[in-house]
Amino acid sequence: MSNIIDDIESKRNEIYNESGKNMFFKKQQKNNIAQQISNQFDINQLFHLTCYTKDQMVIVDYTVLKLYAHPENYQQIINYIMNIYRGKIGSMVDFHFNINGFTVTSAERYKDLIKMYFDVTQNAEFDVTQMTNKIYIYYTPSIIHQLTKMLQAFIPDEIKERVIYISKKDSEAAWASITQPIQS
Repeated sequence: MSNIIDDIESKRNEIYNESGKNMFFKKQQKNNIAQQISNQFDINQLFHLTCYTKDQMVIVDYTVLKLYAHPENYQQIINYIMNIYRGKIGSMVDFHFNINGFTVTSAERYKDLIKMYFDVTQNAEFDVTQMTNKIYIYYTPSIIHQLTKMLQAFIPDEIKERVIYISKKDSEAAWASITQPIQS
């Protein structure tokens, strides 16, 4: 996995070196870079690195998602995640979400993606909410309550009750324990 992430980071740095890093209007610049990356790398491979299953878990990694997510591919990303859930119909799953590096500006930048995701889950032909046992949020920032207030209009109440926040201090070991391959 690290090879493609390293390649993406290298490409992102190259773009920043060529164009400079904006002090203002960062959202548009970040979206443009994400669009370039999603066009230059295999989108399916990016999806697989972002969201996958292990046992009865659905695992999503924001640290990968932020590298290529932009408004033009939000629907594709959501469709991919919904297909992951579709493969788990009849099961209860725990949703594990690494939000390392997620900030207030990230919440603002991805607000439309978050809203679209919850709209799709509420209108899907199967009930994602009922399939989801617990939601584990890793690398919880100190501003989580501010972020929650910003996004709470999109999040169904029954989902809010299932969220378990893992502190930044405890996240590294906890995240590693669920993302490491199963030893035989």
